[in-house]
Amino acid sequence: MSLEQYLVDDKAAAAWTGRPASTIRRWGLEGRITKHGNGRGAVRYDLRELQPRTAANGPMKAPPLPEQLATAA
Repeated sequence: MSLEQYLVDDKAAAAWTGRPASTIRRWGLEGRITKHGNGRGAVRYDLRELQPRTAANGPMKAPPLPEQLATAA
């Protein structure tokens, strides 16, 4: 399988995680998840970095901040 098969837009990532698309975009900006591409409508997110929403666990928990940002806070 190629990497492209795992890349989805913010709306699909939001549906997968149970989080709003704005949260997915913010996580990408903060470096919590990897952004692939740039520009409006061209950014994709890797499903392998995202956990699906489940009935048992609810929406995905926020990934940790990158180490350099976590120590600055």
